[in-house]
Amino acid sequence: MLEIGALLSEARAKKGISIEEMESITKIKKSYILNIEAGEFEKIPGEVYLKGFLRTYAKLVDLNPDEIITNYEYLREMKEASQERQSSLRRKRARQLRKQRMCFLLIVLALGLLGIVTYLWFNR
Repeated sequence: MLEIGALLSEARAKKGISIEEMESITKIKKSYILNIEAGEFEKIPGEVYLKGFLRTYAKLVDLNPDEIITNYEYLREMKEASQERQSSLRRKRARQLRKQRMCFLLIVLALGLLGIVTYLWFNR
């Protein structure tokens, strides 16, 4: 999502608007503007606010707000899908580890039982 932030930042710089001017004109807090330009959208509270900020920012720097929002939503969905795949892999690895531990435990128990039976057999 850094690409969107870089695009907005570059457009702002081309228009010669400082971050302080951007804050004054848009009423978006400076910290949020910096977060947007850094692509750190998760630091902005609320999806509705973020989209509003992106739309306002894009309009001011003469970019198509609908394109910016569409790109943001696409990148967010891709990131969520990637996180879901990673989460799924972690769950799969955890299941495999539990199975391996159970197999190991069963083998240890079987060997222990075999040892006890062997001991009792030869010590009658």
